[in-house]
Amino acid sequence: MSSSSINWNKFGDYAGLATQGIGVIGQVASAFYSARSARRNADLQAFMAEMNAKGSERQAQQAFLRRDKEIAALGVKTGRLKSSQRAALAANGLDLSEGNAVEILADTELMKEVDKSQIEQNAIAEAWGYRLQGVQHQNDALLARAQQKGTSPFLSATTTLLNGASQVAQSWYTLKKQGAFQSKQKSDDPIYALYTLNNGWK
Repeated sequence: MSSSSINWNKFGDYAGLATQGIGVIGQVASAFYSARSARRNADLQAFMAEMNAKGSERQAQQAFLRRDKEIAALGVKTGRLKSSQRAALAANGLDLSEGNAVEILADTELMKEVDKSQIEQNAIAEAWGYRLQGVQHQNDALLARAQQKGTSPFLSATTTLLNGASQVAQSWYTLKKQGAFQSKQKSDDPIYALYTLNNGWK
């Protein structure tokens, strides 16, 4: 068969459909790997958010440990101060059970309680801030887990395949409707017409 006998229009139609089909395969692969990557990223984000939440709770616990140490140190400091005050008062001949001596020691104890209360408030505020961050991290982890569960590589690939196949089928149907795939009728062939008139070349 010579090149002049090739139906280039029909060849182009087939080539166009083949190219469209190959493109659909590429889209399916891309959709699958893109969804799988998104799923892995969501898993990593959830893991990091959970680690951050645990870190925030550890920081909150550290704030309370520092509080306990500061209160213990305050008690030691106040105890030494009161011992010094008692020694000084006794050296001056004052009765430690009455008058100014009692007031001085009471004021020292009161200041200790004020400082202790401030330490408590500071620790609570600091721990609350860390735990608030922890709640945010936990919410981020829940959101990432939801995104991970809602992302299916196979579903994404299947959806893309169905959409692409539908488009290819639509293109094929349109070309068929236009007669692109109909073979040439023998009655339209002048050689066949001569063959018929001559009774089969007899």
